Amino acid sequence: MIVTTSNEIQGIRVVGYLGVVRGVVVRSPTIGQGLLGGLSAVGGGSNETFAQVADAARQEAYIRMVAGAQTVGADAVIAMRYDACEFEERFTEVIAYGTAVMLDVAGIGVHLGTTQFGLSITALTAGGGAAASGLQVGDQLLAIDTDPVDDVSTEDIARRLQGTIGSTVALAVKRVDGHVERVEVTRKRLPRTP
Repeated sequence: MIVTTSNEIQGIRVVGYLGVVRGVVVRSPTIGQGLLGGLSAVGGGSNETFAQVADAARQEAYIRMVAGAQTVGADAVIAMRYDACEFEERFTEVIAYGTAVMLDVAGIGVHLGTTQFGLSITALTAGGGAAASGLQVGDQLLAIDTDPVDDVSTEDIARRLQGTIGSTVALAVKRVDGHVERVEVTRKRLPRTP
């Protein structure tokens, strides 16, 4: 999930706004943190004990916000912000919030894994472009466009297979029967998996 404080994601078009999502946390320091923090405050300067409490609250609020975005089917959260307020002595509310959006990003609907033959298709997503183009489980991926996939990370391969809805990618695949062919695959919006 992409999370950004900007109002857009460079190079990717927003195709749907799903509303504001937020994560809310109410925190107070533990007795031990309160004592250590209080002692640190006597000397002045940075108070690492209270900074750790605040950072933990922000992190938890962020995680809750992302979970909310995933629940509504978002690809990203834009215009993300934090806010905090003390609503009772020693109790602080921390909120992480932003706008959940859908992006013009799609894939081809394959799951890849390393097998004894190299990087191979281990599963196909129903309705995906890979299945529609005739790719099959067991086909070995050799190249994306004209670039070999040897020594390329799985993350980089996944990024290269993604693109805008309706765009195409050319794959060189070695079929289960051993022959090599070039297959043009159309990217489609795929169903989200939890």
